[in-house]
Amino acid sequence: MEDGVAILKVGPALTFALRECLFSMESMEQELFSNRVGVRLSGLSAALERAMLANPAHWRSHYTGATEDELRLARRFSFSDRCRYYWTVPSVSTAVRMLIANLEQVDIPLTLVSQFLPSHYPAVRDGRLRARPMTLVRESVRRVLEQYSIAARGG
Repeated sequence: MEDGVAILKVGPALTFALRECLFSMESMEQELFSNRVGVRLSGLSAALERAMLANPAHWRSHYTGATEDELRLARRFSFSDRCRYYWTVPSVSTAVRMLIANLEQVDIPLTLVSQFLPSHYPAVRDGRLRARPMTLVRESVRRVLEQYSIAARGG
């Protein structure tokens, strides 16, 4: 940024952090609720995959893969985060709401924070961050914004 101008493509990084946190929380949900009778799991990652397959317009030309498994991994985990175009699909947004609601019912154990959101673990352990679903999501997004803020200031 020697000339004082920086181009920062923030959107994909923010939605990548969102997806990463939500998928981690889905893993927590599975650990906490998969054996509980009467609890319906969100199925977030499956809902997102179905939405992406039903309408491939936002990712088809961006992902290449020799096999369907390679394409599936790209849809789920690519740094270019084309899944960002599917968060408003009703089945996907419903799954997100269900995930949050399920996790709001419990105190998320510190061990699961350590396992699935290790970068959040020290702050949760030390009491600087609550292990609540929306708090964890906001922290994931806040960290990306902080990196961009530092970059925009020139370090």
